[in-house]
Amino acid sequence: IIGDYMNIKFITAQAFGVVALIFLFLSFKKNEKKYLIKMQAFSSISYALQYLFLGAYTGFIMHLLCILRNYFYNSYSYKDKIPFLVFIQIATLMILFSTLTYSGLYSLLTTVGILIYTYGLWQKNMKVTRLSEAIATILCIIYNFFVKAYTGNIAMGLELLFVIAAIYKYDIKKTNN
Repeated sequence: IIGDYMNIKFITAQAFGVVALIFLFLSFKKNEKKYLIKMQAFSSISYALQYLFLGAYTGFIMHLLCILRNYFYNSYSYKDKIPFLVFIQIATLMILFSTLTYSGLYSLLTTVGILIYTYGLWQKNMKVTRLSEAIATILCIIYNFFVKAYTGNIAMGLELLFVIAAIYKYDIKKTNN
């Protein structure tokens, strides 16, 4: 077992999880969807590389598609509604590629989580975006245990805390005031 943890691919994968954490932390610094999407695109690159080094190909392809999603979503201004067709095309690609990389029921966790978050980002309402991110993060945390993305799980655990804090700050506390 120790040999697995001393493997250069495993160590490299865990390092990419740390980089993903940094970009995730930065994504919560502003209450702006464009900024959030841009920082999370960099995070998705890091996660994709982490999953590639772990041989977790569903996670790898889903995060590459997240980069594509973020590019297209970010091309619309915050005031513009992202067209439903764009959402459907991205979701269809995610479903198609997840079937090609299917490696057991656990691989569906990351697909479903990322689809939920893709829907949440498609919405103009940041409350929906934050709630969908919380749900997606929980599903991805479970997936990470299966594929041994341990630093990714630290990052996602912190992401979940950041999302909960953002929900409290922008949705609960603001509503109560």
